[in-house]
Amino acid sequence: MYEEKIYDYSYNLPESAINESATNARRASLEGAGEEAKVLPYAGYAAAMFLFYSGVPILLKISGSTMLNLSLPTSDMWSVLIRIFVYHDKVDWMYFVAFAAVAVELVVYSAYICYFIHICYSYFV
Repeated sequence: MYEEKIYDYSYNLPESAINESATNARRASLEGAGEEAKVLPYAGYAAAMFLFYSGVPILLKISGSTMLNLSLPTSDMWSVLIRIFVYHDKVDWMYFVAFAAVAVELVVYSAYICYFIHICYSYFV
């Protein structure tokens, strides 16, 4: 038990020092910025979290937790689109293959569920 705490401290202490120095650097870079530059990232994050936590119960009620877990990887495509159109970076072709795979799995799962519900409904009626 004592060895675990020493290991935790030896791992967490440098990590927190690095994070604290990065936080101080970000804080120093915002010193000359206007108030909107300080508030807009927090407002955007709050709006995104509000939309996410408002939409999750609706999605769970409509299609269940499996569809939610299958559709969460599509959120990574937003970062790819921002990277392409905002930062004008080139992305690897595997991003598009991964997105196509996620889209295919959503279609296959939806079709399977519709087929399964149809079979069960016709069996019991």
